[in-house]
Amino acid sequence: MAEIKFEENREENHGILKPPKPKITNDEAIVILTYLRDLYNSCNSDRIKEEITKELAVYTLYHASETRSANYVSERALVLWNEKMETLLGEIKNLTVPKQRAKKKKHPILAELLLEHCNPIGVLVKRIFEIGEEIPVIVEKHLITCWVLNNKSECGKGSEFEKKYKSNRGDNWHKCYDEFDIKIKPL
Repeated sequence: MAEIKFEENREENHGILKPPKPKITNDEAIVILTYLRDLYNSCNSDRIKEEITKELAVYTLYHASETRSANYVSERALVLWNEKMETLLGEIKNLTVPKQRAKKKKHPILAELLLEHCNPIGVLVKRIFEIGEEIPVIVEKHLITCWVLNNKSECGKGSEFEKKYKSNRGDNWHKCYDEFDIKIKPL
């Protein structure tokens, strides 16, 4: 009887992260958000409008951003990655939030990284639903993420950055990062 061989997943076999496949692509996010905004604008129910903005739109933006490659990495996060993780998992640009969560138990150092939304999701939702900005522009140019250190020296819980800029960064998120000496590089 012939032996059946299954092709093994390289990521599981060798630990190297494969390039991410987004759960929701930018194009899909644009379609979903367009339908949600149309529903929002045609609806008279505050409860339904709240469900759209607090749940459905947030879910869409999170999944569109956290399952793809990040746009940036802080210099400190990159140093940590290069020293501790690159030989085990490959390039940081292939790390996504679901992969981080799945591998945290085996590689606890991953808990020291945080995928930060450069423009807070709540601000993007407001710009889409209350201000009426163009959805493709929001998704393609303002749904930006950055791997940073998950500690008080950068953007982690309890950090001065988080206290000051958790939910609003004005028109220039770069200035907010500069103020706290968080130097970033594109991925």
